[in-house]
Formats: sequence, C-alpha cells, structure tokens
Amino acid sequence: MTVDSILFDLDGTLWDSTEGVCESWNRVFAQRGISLNASRRLLASFFGKPMTAIFDELFPLLSADERDALRKECCAEENRLLADKGGTLYAGVPETLERLSKSYRLFIVSNCQDGYIQTFLNVHGLGGLFEGFESWGRTGLSKGENNLLVIKRFGLKRPVYVGDAAVDEQSAAAAGIPFVYAAYGFGTVGSFNASISSFPEIERTLQRLNGHCND
Repeated sequence: MTVDSILFDLDGTLWDSTEGVCESWNRVFAQRGISLNASRRLLASFFGKPMTAIFDELFPLLSADERDALRKECCAEENRLLADKGGTLYAGVPETLERLSKSYRLFIVSNCQDGYIQTFLNVHGLGGLFEGFESWGRTGLSKGENNLLVIKRFGLKRPVYVGDAAVDEQSAAAAGIPFVYAAYGFGTVGSFNASISSFPEIERTLQRLNGHCND
C-alpha cells in the first residue's frame, strides 16, 4: 500500500498532558470539597476513554446531572491551564511532524473534549501542520466513527492510524485502516500492523508500509 494520510491519537502519542490535567482537576475537586486526588497513575488508567465514561467510573454515586456539571467544570479548567502551560511533547514530535507534513496529510482524532485538540495545536504552534481534526467532544461519536468521518470529509484514500491504546487499535479496525502502535505511550494493545518505540520512528515505519524500505 501507499499511505497518503496519517490520523494521530493525541494523549500518549503526540504529548503527555497528565501533569496539567491532574493539577486542573485537583483544583476543581478542592473547590468542590471532593477528597479524590487525580494522580498520574489514576489518569493513565483512563486515557483514551471519552470524558463521560471517565466521570461515570470515578463518580458513580453522583447523579447524572452532577457528574455532567463536574465533568464540564474539569474540562474547562483543564483547557485553561493547558493553554497557559502546555503539555510535554514527546521527543522529536515537532520536527518529525514538519517532515511528515511534506509527504502526508496529517490529522488528529481523539476521544477528548472540544477545545483540547485546539489547545494542543495553539500552545505548541503546530496548527499549520494538520489539515483537520475531530473529537468525541465535538461529535459525540466513537473514535472509530470519527475516523470514518474524517476519512470521508477529507477524501482520504489510504490512511493509517497511530495511537498507543486498545481503543486506538479498535478505532482503526472499525475504520478498516492499518494501525501503528505507539509503544512508548500509556497503553497496551492486542495487535497492530507496525509499532514504534519513539515518535521519529514513524517515518521509517511508513516507508516500510509503503514498501520503500529494506532492512
């Protein structure tokens, strides 16, 4: 196959925003008198899931309306804090994306809230490298459905999905496209078409998928 486009997951693939997310959620929890501490370990177990599912699991005793209000407050504080502080880009992300953008059409598809991808692009100055993005927060759709939406919207012919978690593997399968596993990220997966142990490896991996690389 000849890959023409790349759909990227965000958390655990392009950046690690865990520190900022923990800080923002804990601010909200403290203001509301909630004793739960949002830690890196806690959040890592939820990355990849839609925010509604995360808050359903964290706060099963709250009413649906109470959970929804808390979720929206945490998401808003999260976007504000990350817009100010940013997250930690994985090594080689900016320069590798710059090179990739010359040969492939780049997109982000994430299960995050609306505003989160925009914050990532703005705070790190990467918006000009991506042709588009989609998220659960904008559509209410699963990641697989959003993959299909982006593929149809932009007329992609031979895309691949790059992500670090089982939900990413499942979303690629749902869209019928190859999956590249970012093994340096947060999660584990069952199967993949290729894997990378650091972000810059994606270039050589795509060459292999395109049949242009001999090891």
